Amino acid sequence: PSVGPTVVAQLVTAYHPAILILGQASPVTVAEMPVVRQFALPTLDPSVTSLSVLYPNYSGFDPADYMVFKITPPPAPYDGAANAEWLMSIKNQVAPNRPLRIAWIGQDSALGHDFFWGMNQTIYERGWQNQIQYVYIGWYPLGTTQFQSMLEAIAMTHPDIIANAGYPTEFVPLVQQAAEIPALKGVIIWSASGTEDAPEVYQALGKLANGIFVEDLVPALTLTSNATLNAALTKFRSEYSAMTGQPPVLMSYTGYGAIWIAANALEEAGTTNSTAVIHALETMPPLPPSELPIPVKTGKTLFNSEHIYRGTVFMIEAFWNSTSNSVYTQVVWPPQYATTSPAFIGLP
Repeated sequence: PSVGPTVVAQLVTAYHPAILILGQASPVTVAEMPVVRQFALPTLDPSVTSLSVLYPNYSGFDPADYMVFKITPPPAPYDGAANAEWLMSIKNQVAPNRPLRIAWIGQDSALGHDFFWGMNQTIYERGWQNQIQYVYIGWYPLGTTQFQSMLEAIAMTHPDIIANAGYPTEFVPLVQQAAEIPALKGVIIWSASGTEDAPEVYQALGKLANGIFVEDLVPALTLTSNATLNAALTKFRSEYSAMTGQPPVLMSYTGYGAIWIAANALEEAGTTNSTAVIHALETMPPLPPSELPIPVKTGKTLFNSEHIYRGTVFMIEAFWNSTSNSVYTQVVWPPQYATTSPAFIGLP
C-alpha cells in the first residue's frame, strides 16, 4: 500500500496507457484509488476480494470513480468454496473414520478472510461441519515471515492439514519453519490462496516442496489430463512469456481476464480515447469463450455489474525429483483434469 500509488503514477506518466489494470492485492488497490481518480483513466480492478470489502458504500459510489470497473465475482470466496470441495474429496483418504482436522493460518486481510469465508460457508451449506473440523484458526499481519509461535500452537492440536491463505513470501517461511517442528512431521501443508504455483516458490523450498499442495486457476507450470485445455495453456504461456520475458505466474484468473477485457474494449472502441473506451467497457456484451482456459462473460454497468470469470480450481501437488534435484508438479484434483492421485507425504 505504501508503494502502489507511486508505481501507478510512474506507470501513467511514463507510458500514457489507454487502460490501467491494477494489481490483485486489495489493500494496494484501495490505496491507489486517489491516484486513479487523479488521472481519470479507464481502470480495471481485478483485486481478489469482494466489492463490499473494497467499497463498503459502493451502491452510492463517488462519481469520480466512474472510470473504475471491478471484475467480479472475486476469486477469493469462489476459490474458498472449491477448497471445501477439495477437502471433502480427500477426507476419507486422510481421515477415514473421523473428522478431517484443519489448522487454518491466514493473512489478516480481505484476501485471507474472503478465502476463509468462502470455504467455511460452503462447509456449513453442505452440512459437512461434522466431517471437517477446525482445530486451529489463526491470523497474521500481511508480510509476516515469523510463524514459530503459531506453528507451535498448531502442533498441540494434532492437525491433518495446515492450510495457508496468504502470499508466496509468507507461504515459503511458513513451510520452512513448520518442517523444523518435530510434532508436525507428516502433517500436510496446503496453500489455499491460488498464487503459489510459481518457480520461485518451489526453488526456495527445494526438497521441502515434496508433497506440498497448492491451489491454482491457471496452472503456470503443469498440464492437465485434458488435451484441449493443455493446448490452450501451452499457447497462452508461450505468448505471455514472449511478450513479458517471464512465465505467467502469480496472477490469478482475474488478472489474465482483465487483460482480455481491456483488449476487447480497445478493439470495440476503435480508439484510445478515454471516453470511448469507458463507453466500450460499459456496453460490452458477453464475450465468447476466450483462448484462455476460462469462460468469460461481461455485464453492462459499473460496480453493480459483472465482468465475470468462472474458472476451474485445480489442486496441484509438488514432487521432488532426486535425480535432477528439482521439483515437478502434477494436477491431482478435480478428477476430470487430474494427472495423478494425491500422495499425502506430509512434512519430512
